[in-house]
This record gives sequence, C-alpha cells and structure tokens, in this order.
Amino acid sequence: MSNDFTPESERQRVRQLAALRPSLLGADFTHLDFNRRPVQRDLGKRILYRDAYMTGWAYKTVSAQDLKIPVVNGEGKRSRVLATIGVTRGFGDHDLRALNSTPVKPFLSSQPEVQILDIMNENIDDSDLLIMGTDGLWDVTSNERAVETVKKSLSHFSSDNDTRKYR
Repeated sequence: MSNDFTPESERQRVRQLAALRPSLLGADFTHLDFNRRPVQRDLGKRILYRDAYMTGWAYKTVSAQDLKIPVVNGEGKRSRVLATIGVTRGFGDHDLRALNSTPVKPFLSSQPEVQILDIMNENIDDSDLLIMGTDGLWDVTSNERAVETVKKSLSHFSSDNDTRKYR
C-alpha cells in the first residue's frame, strides 16, 4: 500500500525545484546531476551530466561551478537532500539548515501519499493486516517481520474475543 519517498525516488522533483529556484541552493549546491561527482582534477575535462529537465545524459566541460554539491547526492537509502536529510516528505524541520545555513524545508513536501483500497473488491480474510508506521519503522523492519510481530501480539488475546475490533 505504500512507497518510499526518498531523495533517490524524488530526485527529479527536487532537482527541478532547484533549477526553477536557484536562490534556494545557496552558494554550495547545484541542481545538475553528474554520472560521478566532479572533483578539482576534472576541471576542463568533459564529463556526463544531466540537467533537471533532461531525460538522458550529455557531455559538458567541467567548470568550477560544477564542483558544488548536488542538491540530491548519494544512492538509495544513503541519498540526501542538500547533503543533510534522507527524506523528502515531512511536516516539521522548518528550521533545519544545511551547509552555510541553506534552508532544507523548501525541498521537503508535506503532500502525503494517499491510496484507496476497496476492500470489497479484494480477497481479504481475518489473517490480513494493515500496519501503519513511519519510515523509521520500515528502515529497520521488513514487511514480513512487522506482520509476524503484530500477529504474535494479537495471538495473546483469547480466541473468543471479537477479532473485528482489531481491523
């Protein structure tokens, strides 16, 4: 029923916002994406890059501006927005700042994911569970382990209890 919203999964949205509003990046970040992060010795060399609205890669000659930290850097669970935070959705962190006091909040979305499951059209029985938790739970626990834990907890109740109250 859910998807992870990480800097990796929302890289395109965050980079497009950064391209539209470069003032949000401060002096230390760039909206450009490189196949590998350029370093000082790459100055003047050609390297693969992608701008915020590009679907493919192209070559560009590396300049000093390209040595900035990408607005989204890292891969998978290790990806970060402004090299600071590993999530892209949230309600708080209004005062969270990255390097040189660059605000992180403009890159976070408070728009929740909403999914509707019509249980009348699904093959659901008394052993099915819907577990609601934050990304912190799912970072340390697999779906299977969470279900196992909840089922074990529910098994402590007597079988003559009405199980519908746990739905």
